[in-house]
Order: sequence, then structure tokens, then C-alpha cells
Amino acid sequence: MNIQAIDIKKSFGTQIVLSNWNCSIPENKTTCLMGPSGCGKTTFFRILLGLTQPDSGAIYGMENQTITAVFQENRLCNYLNAIKNIQLVCRDLDISRQKLEDIFEQVGLDRSDLMKPIAELSGGMQRRVAIVRAIVPKSTFILMDEPFRGLDTENKKRVINCIHHMTGGKTLLISTHDFRDVESLNAELIEMGS
Repeated sequence: MNIQAIDIKKSFGTQIVLSNWNCSIPENKTTCLMGPSGCGKTTFFRILLGLTQPDSGAIYGMENQTITAVFQENRLCNYLNAIKNIQLVCRDLDISRQKLEDIFEQVGLDRSDLMKPIAELSGGMQRRVAIVRAIVPKSTFILMDEPFRGLDTENKKRVINCIHHMTGGKTLLISTHDFRDVESLNAELIEMGS
């Protein structure tokens, strides 16, 4: 069943962020959400995650979803290493350390980097850890808010290949400002106005 947003309205004080927003997110496919900065993409993500309540309107199709997310901020535990950050959210997941190391290698992280505290990794490395943390669990719906920010071209290609490999059959919603991402991800497109 597709996820449906019906007449979503959200304001912060006098600032209207979403006004009668409607969209349908296809099930088991990748969809890119595009629009100018400030048009409400992140607010919509927060509503889907249940972190923000809409002023009115409804979301249908979320009842049985298991959700993981990549936020605009990495939201990692800086004193833990990459492996521990994944294990923290995957306690019930039967995945070996070797398998995690292989996944990190797919996104261009060396095994030597995996043992360093997150705080010692570059911004692009931290971003890749945050992406792996979202795609490894057994979720049905993955939200990614500008996941490729801070990645160079080569690492972005690696991450997209890993996303394809790891998320088949899941529903993905990815916000981006780059139309090339729609093609690279073989994604549907939803555009938000200003």
C-alpha cells in the first residue's frame, strides 16, 4: 500500500510551511523529494517520523511500517566507533562484524577507520556511517534527508550502489536538490513548490 499524505498543513507561528500538501509515496520503490530550500521537505519528513504533528491533514499507510532515517545531521554517538554506532541500533539484528565491515567497505570506509571514535572521522566519513546505520536494519521504510551532502562524486557513487544493493524491496524517500540523483537512484520524483 502506498503511503498517502492528504491535505497536510503545518505552520510555525505565522510561517506557513506546508499548505494542503498531498502526495503518494509508492510502496517498495525509491522516490526522490525535490524542492527549493525552505519548502517543507524536512518538516514533512518529521511528520512522517512522528516527530512533528501536522496542524491538520492525515498520513495513511504508516501503520505497519518499520522506519529508519538519515537526518540532515548525522546524529551519531561521537565517542563510539562506526561498528558500535551500528550495533547500538541493530541489537536484534543477526549481522556479523565481518558483514558490517564488508558493507562499510562498499561505501569506501577502510577497516582501520571503523575502530576510531566517530569524532575523529571526517564529515564525509561520518555521513557514510549515518547512511549505513539507516540501511542495515530490517526496516520497511527508509527516509533520507539530503543524505549525499558532503560526499565527493566517487563516494556518492559508492553510497548509491550500496543503497541499491541493500534496500531492494523497501520503500525509500530521499530528499535531494540534484536531478541527477533521481536518475542514479532509478527513482520516482515528487516535487514540492516554494
